[in-house]
Amino acid sequence: AVFRGCENLYERRCKELAEHNECERNPGWMIMNCPISCNGCELQQTKKRCDPKFLNVSTEPVWQPGDLNIMFEAILERSDIDVSVLSRPPEGPWILQFDNFLSDTEVEALVDHGHKLGFARSTDTGVADDRGEATRVFSTGRTSTNAWCRGACERDPVVQEITSRIVDVTKIPSENYESFQLLRYEVGQFYRGHHDLSTINGKGAGSGGWRILTFFTYLSDVEEGGETGFPRLGLAVKPKKGRAILWPSVYDNMVDRPDMSTFHEAKPVKSGLKFAANHWIHSHNFQQPNKWGCTGNFD
Repeated sequence: AVFRGCENLYERRCKELAEHNECERNPGWMIMNCPISCNGCELQQTKKRCDPKFLNVSTEPVWQPGDLNIMFEAILERSDIDVSVLSRPPEGPWILQFDNFLSDTEVEALVDHGHKLGFARSTDTGVADDRGEATRVFSTGRTSTNAWCRGACERDPVVQEITSRIVDVTKIPSENYESFQLLRYEVGQFYRGHHDLSTINGKGAGSGGWRILTFFTYLSDVEEGGETGFPRLGLAVKPKKGRAILWPSVYDNMVDRPDMSTFHEAKPVKSGLKFAANHWIHSHNFQQPNKWGCTGNFD
């Protein structure tokens, strides 16, 4: 189907945006809102716009069975990383902790970007409509505020260095990463138990695949509370400025199946203020489908 009779929704604005190369920079939003200006009526069809061949992305996941364990074992063999094991097979899933992963300068840069972008009430992802755009749902299970590190934040060399270091640890390319999610928790705020693997918009390469890893960093100390809890493991990680933790969302032998033992929560902050940031890492190239509006977002 061609949506809305293939019309520009904002005629004057669409023309100006197209003249400033937004059809190339932000094709997902432009195709759905300014298709005439971008000569892209046929690309309003999700099936065509999000075809892996059109997107020029591989249909092969970054991991095959066995690669998850290989990655975590390789991290432990490195002498240049301050890493400790919080959980490991066969007793439980892999969870690694990295103290002093971020410098004070890096922490301050991420927090500063969060303030500039503006922390807003966190939402959950709802059902996708016929355009492929997912609704945003306010949840009583999640009361934090967040911001997405895009634009100037993502172009910041300090931020890029952090992501490069995470790539060096995981050996998974940055195109498989969602933008940094910047988080703020005030006293009493929390995120109830949940799992990070989400297939709400499908699992194929055309939609960025599925989340296989979470790399979570702490940007502040917290006086009391605010731990990252793994209730099925009896484990809770205390926030510490500069600390990071890494865990998988899938099994080593079934890399497209959720390992529910990494079900986790952000416990309520009892005293102080908690800042954090995380990269969700996908099985496939995420950035290209996301750019074309194939992951549920047209930001």
